[in-house]
Amino acid sequence: MNKNAMPYLFIVLFILAACNRDDQRTKAQKMVKEWTGKTIEIPEGIDSYFMTKDSMAPVSKSPYKLFVYTDSTGCTNCKLNLLAWKHFMQEADSLLGDNLDFVFYFQPQNEKELNSLIKRDKFEHFVFMDREAKLLKLNSFPSEMEYQSFLLDSENKVISIGNPTLNTKVWDLYKQIVMEDE
Repeated sequence: MNKNAMPYLFIVLFILAACNRDDQRTKAQKMVKEWTGKTIEIPEGIDSYFMTKDSMAPVSKSPYKLFVYTDSTGCTNCKLNLLAWKHFMQEADSLLGDNLDFVFYFQPQNEKELNSLIKRDKFEHFVFMDREAKLLKLNSFPSEMEYQSFLLDSENKVISIGNPTLNTKVWDLYKQIVMEDE
C-alpha cells in the first residue's frame, strides 16, 4: 500500500465508523480493510456511451479516478443520482483540474430507463454499459450502494471506498487525497 495512503485509511475508518450502530461500524471497517489496496479489474468489451450514443471513451491519464459502479436493481434514479455526480465533476474540474477522472460503469436492468435518465439529467459524461455483469464477476463488488464507489490510483488500486452522493464527508476526503498529491 502507498505510504501516503495510510493516514487516509484511518480517516476513512473514522468517517465510516461515525455510523450510529455498531454493526454498521463493523461492516464499514471490514469494507475499508478488505478493499484498500485491491486492484479493480476492468474487462475488455464493455460498450461506452456518451449521451446514450456509442462512442469511444478517452483513456484516463489522470493520477486518480473516481470509479463508480451501479447496478440497477431497485430504484435506478435513486441509485444513479446523476445530478449529484454532475456537481462533483464540476467541483473537481475547478479544484483538481486534470488530477481526477470520473469513470461510470452501469449494469442496467432496464437500459431504456437508464438512457432516459441520462438524457433527462443532461449527463454529458462517458458511461460504460456492463450488460453481461463482467465487471461484477471479476471484482465481486459489495451489494450495498455506499460501497460501490472507489477512489483509485493510476493503476486502478483502491485508495479509498465510499459513495460521496450518500455521504459528503467522503467527497471531502477524496478531494483532500487528490489535492495533497498535487
